[in-house]
Amino acid sequence: MWQFSLVLLYSVELVISAPLVAPKYTGPTLAADLGLDHLAAKNFTICTFPGGPGEKEVRDCCCRAFCELCDDWLGLHQCAPKWRPKCEVVLHATVASYQQAVGRGSAQTIGSSSVTIRSGRVCGRRIDLLAVDGAEALSALPHEMTHVLLADVFPAEPPPRWAEEGLALLMDPAEKRARHDRDLRQAVHTQTTIPLAKFLAGVEYPDTSQRAVFYGQSHSLVEYLTNLESREQFVAYLQLSTRLGYEHALQTVYGMDARELDRKWRSHLGAVQLVSGGSR
Repeated sequence: MWQFSLVLLYSVELVISAPLVAPKYTGPTLAADLGLDHLAAKNFTICTFPGGPGEKEVRDCCCRAFCELCDDWLGLHQCAPKWRPKCEVVLHATVASYQQAVGRGSAQTIGSSSVTIRSGRVCGRRIDLLAVDGAEALSALPHEMTHVLLADVFPAEPPPRWAEEGLALLMDPAEKRARHDRDLRQAVHTQTTIPLAKFLAGVEYPDTSQRAVFYGQSHSLVEYLTNLESREQFVAYLQLSTRLGYEHALQTVYGMDARELDRKWRSHLGAVQLVSGGSR
């Protein structure tokens, strides 16, 4: 779950050029080059509670997620953004405290992220985690970190919801991702998946009745596209699509149109279901 408004100041521009084939980066990573303690001091403020996850544990979790996203997804490597203001990470000991901080729509969540904008400048980054179960709370942190960091990459407008949620879901634990896969297999079995052209063009969340298949389809499609090419190229596709539309971006980055993507993705789904034993 995340909340946003307006336009972000900090921008990380990815240069796009056909055919968008870049060599794999093999140099030092952020964590190796800068160290987790340095990154934590630079970008995060932690607020936990007595008996909850320790401050250092939370800081390290923040930095590992931050480094993975910068290194593997965004291609920033040794050029990590310096967040001013820092990102506040607040752990809540009770459901009441968490829901009071997060507000509407928080009842079914254990993590939430928000970026606040005033007069065209970022004036707040925050992640709230419900830490009744400390391990479960920290497992949601990489997902929420994805939302906060992606806000830096898309300064003019956010990417489509399916793409942003799909990216964030790939940072989730395996058991949560498996639940979304089961929802998608059920939708494929009942022929209730969202038509791909409509799905790709959608910029907001669908109705509640389609929310489960939306998350399953988002996770599956992002995973499929990032396996076709690199993770960095998927982010490049999103940047191009926000400027010139998804059809142009698909053709430029992946060399196919929406109809061909739909055919190949569904063929991939069928193969995956055969391997996993189908949807029964």
